[in-house]
Amino acid sequence: MDTGGYSLKDVVNIQTMKYDKCGGLNVLAIFKAAVELGLETPLVGVICAAENMISGKAYRPDDILTSLSGKTIEIVTTDAEGRLILADGLTYAQKNFNPRAVIDMATLTGGVVTRAGTRACRTILQRRHPGRTVIPGRRGNPRAVMAHAAG
Repeated sequence: MDTGGYSLKDVVNIQTMKYDKCGGLNVLAIFKAAVELGLETPLVGVICAAENMISGKAYRPDDILTSLSGKTIEIVTTDAEGRLILADGLTYAQKNFNPRAVIDMATLTGGVVTRAGTRACRTILQRRHPGRTVIPGRRGNPRAVMAHAAG
């Protein structure tokens, strides 16, 4: 559940937070399809999830947190927890799986709705090797890592 933590959301926005899990469910659906199709391409799915509620253990505005990469982050609003969770998930995937490609399916920002509407998905692709449409996998290394963050 994402209430916004100490940067509390209003009731209407709290009710829509159930959709934060959609990116993670997409990762599961892709893996299910890959298994059903018998694909032999090695894939790794990293689903980053957290609960963001007020408690004695919750972080607060102005707290300084250290990410998995070792970088420190000053918390401005506790309602942006997904960014840190996704950053840690991507760091984890890169350190542990050496992926050739990363697909990020984060449901982090309402800013996408402003630009793409509620019936579209905003996709950003960054390639290590421009011009290649297929990134060949290396033995033992996954072709793609899918990371998702839900707050």
